[in-house]
Amino acid sequence: MLSAIKLAELMKEKGIKSMYELSIQTEIPYSTLNYMISGHDMYVGTLLIVAKFFDVSLEELLDIPYGIVNYKENGENEYHDTRSYSEFYMS
Repeated sequence: MLSAIKLAELMKEKGIKSMYELSIQTEIPYSTLNYMISGHDMYVGTLLIVAKFFDVSLEELLDIPYGIVNYKENGENEYHDTRSYSEFYMS
């Protein structure tokens, strides 16, 4: 579900004062934005438009703490936040 709290924070940072204004700037219908915030199914394409508009990842937009666990034979498993995903796999 699209986090209304996270969306409000992002809107405030960008100086957007209303959902109507966000709708105009993203070219996403106002009704679609309200539908998404109320917990209904969302199209990934629409989420990508919103994430790109605010320059955040989908995880940040949805406010979901996904992570990666690297299981090791010796039992010393490592957890990596997805925000450092590229650092984890590029090192």
